[in-house]
Amino acid sequence: MSIAITAPQKFAFQDLVCIEIMLRFCGHDDATLLVEPDGGEDAELRFTAYGRPVHCEIQVKGAAGTVALADVAACLAHAPPRRTAPTLLERVISNSDRLVLLVMTGRADDASAVYRGSSTWHGEQHTVSRIKATDAAELLAAFAIAEVAGSDGGALYAKRQAHNAAFAASADLAAIREALRRTLIFDQTDEDGLETRCAERLRRDHGIPSDRTAAVLLELRAAIGEAKTNKTDAFPLLRSILARASPPSICPTDYLARGDEAALVDALSRDNVLLLSGTPRVGKSYTARYVAAEFTPHGYDVQEFVDVESAERFLLEPGAAPRLALLDDPLGGSQVEAQATRSLARLSKLIDRTRPQRKLLVAQGLEPLLATSRTASLAQTITAQRRWRDIGDLEAAFLASLWQALVATFAIDDALAARVTDALVTGELVLEPGCLEHLAANADRLRLAASIADITRLAREDAAQLGQMLAADGLEDLAVSLAVATAPREPIKLSDLAYVRGSGGAGLPGKRTALGTIIAIGGPPILPATAPAYDEPPKLAVADQTGLDDLERRRLVTIDAKPTVGFAHPFYRAAAETLLEAPTHHAAQAIGHALQRGLFCLSPHTSRATARNLDWIFDRLQARPTARASLVEQATEGLRSFFPATRDLCFGFLVNRLSDLPAETQRELPRWISSVTSVTLDDVEWSDGEAHLPYGEQLGTDYFERAFRIVHRREVAAELALLDAPEGLVGPERAAAVLRFLAASPEAMTLTMAGRLLSYDEAALRAEATKLWLSRPRTGDDEILDRIFADDHPSGALAALKGTVLGWEASTADRRARHLDGLATLAHNVAAAAAMLDFLVVFDREEHTGEHPPWPIFERLMPIVMAALPHNAAFIDARLFAVARSALGALSPTSLVALCDGWIDWLERNERAGRLPSEFSLGVAEILLQATAAEPERRETLVTRLLDFTGTGAKITFIADLIDHWSLLRDDERAAVFERLKSGRSDDRWLQAVTLTRSEVPDAVVVTLLPEGIDLSQPPTRLIDMAPPSLIEAAIHVYCGQPQPLWWLGTHHSGEAVWEPVVEIIACRPDHPLFELAWDHITYNGDGKRVARIVGALGATNAERTLGVMLRLKVRCTGNFMPEAWATLLRLAADSDEYELWLDRMAEASPAILDDIYDLRDWLSDDGDLHGMLDRLQNDFRPLEMAKIVFDPPHDVDAREMQDNAVKVLAFLVHERPPLLFGTCDRLLRWLEHATVDTAELVTLLRERRAAIFAEREAIEQAMNQPDPQLDGWIDP
Repeated sequence: MSIAITAPQKFAFQDLVCIEIMLRFCGHDDATLLVEPDGGEDAELRFTAYGRPVHCEIQVKGAAGTVALADVAACLAHAPPRRTAPTLLERVISNSDRLVLLVMTGRADDASAVYRGSSTWHGEQHTVSRIKATDAAELLAAFAIAEVAGSDGGALYAKRQAHNAAFAASADLAAIREALRRTLIFDQTDEDGLETRCAERLRRDHGIPSDRTAAVLLELRAAIGEAKTNKTDAFPLLRSILARASPPSICPTDYLARGDEAALVDALSRDNVLLLSGTPRVGKSYTARYVAAEFTPHGYDVQEFVDVESAERFLLEPGAAPRLALLDDPLGGSQVEAQATRSLARLSKLIDRTRPQRKLLVAQGLEPLLATSRTASLAQTITAQRRWRDIGDLEAAFLASLWQALVATFAIDDALAARVTDALVTGELVLEPGCLEHLAANADRLRLAASIADITRLAREDAAQLGQMLAADGLEDLAVSLAVATAPREPIKLSDLAYVRGSGGAGLPGKRTALGTIIAIGGPPILPATAPAYDEPPKLAVADQTGLDDLERRRLVTIDAKPTVGFAHPFYRAAAETLLEAPTHHAAQAIGHALQRGLFCLSPHTSRATARNLDWIFDRLQARPTARASLVEQATEGLRSFFPATRDLCFGFLVNRLSDLPAETQRELPRWISSVTSVTLDDVEWSDGEAHLPYGEQLGTDYFERAFRIVHRREVAAELALLDAPEGLVGPERAAAVLRFLAASPEAMTLTMAGRLLSYDEAALRAEATKLWLSRPRTGDDEILDRIFADDHPSGALAALKGTVLGWEASTADRRARHLDGLATLAHNVAAAAAMLDFLVVFDREEHTGEHPPWPIFERLMPIVMAALPHNAAFIDARLFAVARSALGALSPTSLVALCDGWIDWLERNERAGRLPSEFSLGVAEILLQATAAEPERRETLVTRLLDFTGTGAKITFIADLIDHWSLLRDDERAAVFERLKSGRSDDRWLQAVTLTRSEVPDAVVVTLLPEGIDLSQPPTRLIDMAPPSLIEAAIHVYCGQPQPLWWLGTHHSGEAVWEPVVEIIACRPDHPLFELAWDHITYNGDGKRVARIVGALGATNAERTLGVMLRLKVRCTGNFMPEAWATLLRLAADSDEYELWLDRMAEASPAILDDIYDLRDWLSDDGDLHGMLDRLQNDFRPLEMAKIVFDPPHDVDAREMQDNAVKVLAFLVHERPPLLFGTCDRLLRWLEHATVDTAELVTLLRERRAAIFAEREAIEQAMNQPDPQLDGWIDP
């Protein structure tokens, strides 16, 4: 019976049968499998055996119970749908190449057991003697009365029974017997058994670790479903999945045993940790890989790493699945890694956390190990109470055997081969394995009569010498490209290498050109963006192909079947890296070129590898500052990569090297942090299991569907089970789906799930898992918390903070303390602190922290964050001030003082960096004073620290707040303020000015700063005339907030009752040095009546200057036409000639004053003035009137001829009498949209004129602009 009429619960069983059969036959390159082929059985397998094609029809029966002969006969009696014949038995008889495989859940009885196939069956028929004539006769008898498909009593049912009976009566028994030799049964086959066999085949035949087999089976099940739906061969899908899932063998090819491998394997098995070291080229990496590979047959997932953090995530993932991490040179290979000390500390912790099912094997070069450990020898070096094994003591017999193997591979001259063999055996020549291989690969460079000294010299050729040889052979650029764009265990595809080398066009397809993504709501649907591509298919140049062949022949590189290319040994990589030392101008350009194209190629693997190399390339370019600066620029551009992993690596490089970078580059740190913390699960898309950001610049409503999509448990049930099982692995894309489900049900996340989810390399996944885990009360999770609070990626730190906030209310006191300690540890990291600050400054907002914010979190973290914060951290500082004010009623004075202490420390760092923050960042004094109003002694010397700032900008803000809160100051603090106000420094007058312009100035301060007999209650004229002019001028500057930074600092427009009348008096005194500043101030609000009154007060004598001032101010601002003031001014003209000249000046400035001619009524209210200006704007007025008539004719008028003529006239006018206002051009262009004639020439003229008007507008503004006056005595910043 075909699957089409089998119950749905059998689908999964049938699919699993198909998978098991395909895994048996996937070694046959020509094998195909169709699921439910038309007119066939449940599946159809075809393959070639012994030169003959085989066609195997597969039937699946999931029913329990005994499998009797009648059941076998019923299977063979199966006919195509709605047909009587041919039955399966007839099809087998008719084709000697056809087999039948019946897969049964039940157990075969004695009669049917004769057809049972072997568990190792691989397409074989039964032997001739197996099926006897009596067996054939019994089966034929059962066939004659076999159960057939169809409705009992139906016509088809009856015909099928009749046909089968007739066939049995006339069949040739010998033919039946032969057909039954090709009929096989797999009985007692259930789903559990099939899964076990499939998992075993995946482990044994494809090297898939035991904890990944379940995930691979899930993919294979989906592939069977796809093939079934599409009626296509399932094998290509299976092979694709296996190719992706099967890890490459870690065991070195052609490995020659040293003799101590068994002891090393035993030591690792027993101790769970094995630390190997030795001098360069001793073979430690090869030996380590061989030892690690010995654990693969035992079900270990063996992976190689170059950094401790990745190995840590791999080994600490929960579960019972056996894992082995091989760490190769985690402290650096040819040079000490930049973060080697930190890596060694993490390695020590990791060693202590290994266990029997989680093993760690480290192969580390001797020199970086000794340098990082600060020891003199390997014997003195102990890491986490473990000693390192020196594998450099090699037997002469091993070296001789290795040499003989190399001789055979490289076809070395017999005489040379014998001479080296003899020297090795006698001990005259002692060479490391890597040196022997190098000698063999380069033996052609030796003279036939070469001495042992010559041989030794070549064999021990150092990396720099080999690099020079590569350069001499013309391979420098190619070797540099490989060094830049590959990393250990991360080779490069030949097509990507071609791109790195310059082929494929100038585009950078891996780089986001858009600064962000636009989400469009409404309008036409946004189609999915096309994946980026190279401008043209990259192809290796002939010279590069030849160069690769040369490198491969010398065994310097290996090229696999994919094909990818990488260095064959760390020594050869080191040789290529030496080419980057003190590079020539050409070489530096080549390095930059390869780096840029490696970072922004289409391969996420090559992009990551290139980013990993930034550190050592930066070191090698020390002699080339320009090239170094270019590298840093490329690293910052790498933060715009489509691949989040590349962004993370570039970010790590920039942060680790922050102190080495110029100050202007360091200022970019906030943007760098944003580029990695902004990547969330909502943004990430997936291709072939790799995360990338959306390719398009626009997203439609699909973004919201993805961001707010609810994932139900049933959709991720299999993945949840795998994540919570002792063994199993879920790919990152499916893990993202699981996290979407857990976001709605965080309580469903188990300890095992959390550990697994924290083990992914993708920071967005770890961050989401962190937030969800901390958002609910948990117990027994110390190891999970250790991992969370050790992950200092900014996204992780921010997620930990948000998760703690979410889970605060339900957490116990002990757990709260544990979370706070962990967050405090993270907050000391500069990048984590900057990421946390964005959330902390909105801590008082209900939408972020709820109705009752957990202020103890803010209390603990904010002082640490402010102390760790880089001086240029980017945040909305108004929020910092606002949250600090909110905290006044929530935190203790002690905590608030600690916050202010860190805040002041951050401001001091800003001053040292030459940066002046805004008024909100400088508002710390107000917070400090209000927080300690009841206990002023808690401030200790913080007020003095504020007064000790050097820059005037910060001091006037502090002084303003101190004067505003004078009653809260202690006596000693008031004395310090007086001392600072009269210190004799150049900026005293600015500090005094901000003091005198407060809304309420203490009498004692006024007496100190103003001459005897003068106070702020004096009439404004007396204050102007009697107070020191320099002090009055400074006070007016401060009050008006001009020039910058006086407005920015927020100390302006205080003390209005005193200083507003003073400014108005000055505005009426044209001879006063601050006359124009006063006019800037009084016109700012556009109060036309007030300005008209002052214009009238100035009178006709000063009208010409007033006109210039008002034109300058009007050109500088939008709106504020003040028609009352202009009407008053124009009435002051001495005669008609002067009046006309003033209108001319106004018309000349009109392009910068008016957008459109219809704005004229806002500017001029007097009809005479209005008509006079219209006369001067006829070039704008006439074309508009003409267009209105011509392009809006009555419906019954054919206007084509009229429009044609009008277009010609308008073109003439625009060219010969061009309009002054850009709005005229805009209106004409809109009218032309209604034209029924050709307007292309006129449209071009109008667009050109419009652009010219904007240029004229800018020229007018520049001509009238007045530079800001210098603030005499001001001290920057």
